[in-house]
Amino acid sequence: VSLGGNRTAATMPSFALAIGSSDPTINSFNNIFLNTQTGTSTGKNNALGTGSSTFVNLQSTGNDLYASGTNASIGQSGSLSTSGTSRTTLSDWQTASGNDLASKNVLPVFVSATDLHLAAAPANNTQLAGGAVPTTVSITTDIDCQSRTSCKDIGAYEFNAATYLTYYSDADQDGYGSFMDPGTALCYNPGSGYTTTHTDCDDNNASVHPNLPDLSG
Repeated sequence: VSLGGNRTAATMPSFALAIGSSDPTINSFNNIFLNTQTGTSTGKNNALGTGSSTFVNLQSTGNDLYASGTNASIGQSGSLSTSGTSRTTLSDWQTASGNDLASKNVLPVFVSATDLHLAAAPANNTQLAGGAVPTTVSITTDIDCQSRTSCKDIGAYEFNAATYLTYYSDADQDGYGSFMDPGTALCYNPGSGYTTTHTDCDDNNASVHPNLPDLSG
């Protein structure tokens, strides 16, 4: 869901996702809720909001929650009107609701303003690639009827086509992970300090690894 445009003098809040006040049963997994609306008055921009101040029936995580603008908040609770409590950051929303613990707060980059497929290259989108959490209901195709990979992307469109790789801790950053590390299967490269090999017998010494030349004799 992407909300944009100028709301001019609006004073009421806007929401990419608005949930009614009676704490209804809501399951929200692996979506993008983006609100980049602008305006000239006090109307707040929210990624999501709920009229309820309790969250017993809300199950929400693995989403990308992003709002921008002077009056932006990740979430609002207690009311969908101006009296609601703003949850400015993702951490604020997580603390208040107990939800979205595996969610992101990044600005997604689309192909264009009229083509809301996620672009493959931008760094922001790499945080969404393979970031979907497992769900009890298996979603095997995306909005274009393309197959979802085992590493599902956040959002309606599968753009990364990644698969799980096992990464190992590389404490000395010599490109060889510890042979003692059982590894962690991830959909994304965790970056510096990890590698896909685990043949290093001394992972605290960068001068010791399997492919060093033999200097004996």
